[in-house]
Amino acid sequence: MDAREELRRAYEGRAEGIVADGLPLVGLFGDGCPEALVSGAGGQPVEVKAAPLMDGPEVASVSAVTEPFMDGFTRRFLHRFASGAFDEYAAVLFARDDVAALAAYQYALEMQRQGMVRSGPRLILWNLLHGTGTALHAFNLSEAERALRELREALGTVADKGRLARAMAEEQARAQACAELEAMSLTAGETFVFRNAGRWLSAARHAELLTRITPTEPPTTKASAALIGTAADTSALPALCAELGLAVTDLTPYGSLWPACHIGPSDMPGLLNAVAEQPLHIRTNPPALFGTALDAALAGHDLVIAAVDRNDDSFGWELPRLARSLPMPLVNLGFRPFRPGAEWRATARQRIEEALP
Repeated sequence: MDAREELRRAYEGRAEGIVADGLPLVGLFGDGCPEALVSGAGGQPVEVKAAPLMDGPEVASVSAVTEPFMDGFTRRFLHRFASGAFDEYAAVLFARDDVAALAAYQYALEMQRQGMVRSGPRLILWNLLHGTGTALHAFNLSEAERALRELREALGTVADKGRLARAMAEEQARAQACAELEAMSLTAGETFVFRNAGRWLSAARHAELLTRITPTEPPTTKASAALIGTAADTSALPALCAELGLAVTDLTPYGSLWPACHIGPSDMPGLLNAVAEQPLHIRTNPPALFGTALDAALAGHDLVIAAVDRNDDSFGWELPRLARSLPMPLVNLGFRPFRPGAEWRATARQRIEEALP
């Protein structure tokens, strides 16, 4: 199969099309838990936050306890969880600093406690803080060791430094391949799909497929745009920007910050520190670090395009400051539907076109 086609199939099939190579599956809800730590513990990490692109059936017992304003990622996970989509998983790790993940963890745990679902996977909270400092790093290491003990109990494995070292090397190869992908003359939509397809592939397989991608004719671009906002697991906005001839820097959660294994760290403390000290994470501490890093990343673009979801409780607070201080136009698309449709895309196209230099 052509590398591009395999990557597209992995992206579109998501967790429902995962090939685990005989390893027990471990779901990851939210970024921040390095895949190398899961692989090093003997599991196959699988993204579970991003739901299938088409909604599946809803479970009546879940609908009865989920509020109508609940985050779309949380809601879809809970319906899939109750319908048995993750029964074969050994565990699911939830990133504490992801609002959708924390709610999903709390609800899923209570659903298990009340017997609303079959026992299913072990639910584990990944509690990593973002920032710098000796005390913060000591806390993160302690919490990571606690989570990994729980994970190994669920997997029935023991700590293996050799396995962890191999997993880290594979993740670093993936990170290098992702960096090279960003430098290719691909459309923003292609880059988004090929990069995020790795959330449902092993690190080694993803890296191998990315190295087989060759750039096509460089797209003609009219201007450069930076995308900012809350998580969107579809390529709707990057693809739209490509259609408009924009060179895109995607600074949204599914456009950056993943994979968590940055090139360089070779041990668990170093890896955790690299994740914790990433200044573009919205939960970084002190908050001014995020603002400074964001301003630097936006510099030099012709326009900035923002879209948030209705459950955003963090990034939206940056928009008034950016509207006052940015030297380039800010296109605020407002609330973005969980699955953007034709009407939303048409409105977004018009507003972006009006702002083009």
